[in-house]
Amino acid sequence: MARRLRRRRPRHQRRTTRRPFGNRGSSGMKRRDRGPAAGPEQLTVEQLCAELQVARSTFYQWRQLGKGPRCVRLPNGAIRVRRVDLDAWLSALAEAA
Repeated sequence: MARRLRRRRPRHQRRTTRRPFGNRGSSGMKRRDRGPAAGPEQLTVEQLCAELQVARSTFYQWRQLGKGPRCVRLPNGAIRVRRVDLDAWLSALAEAA
């Protein structure tokens, strides 16, 4: 008797029993709380734009022209601005005015 071959589902329709990344149960390592003593506060682009009340495109124009606050690019490509750098940039603008 011939064996009937099962047809495989497309990859996006396959069922998986794996847990989402980062939810692996107790591995002995505990997540540390990030308090103020853990390092300098870093703002996202959205937080920075909300605080300065400017559009995101304006921030990127400032950044391209070299007129914005000093930024840090993370390994995943995200941009952060340290609170210390933002305060220094704002005080330099106030002195120049």
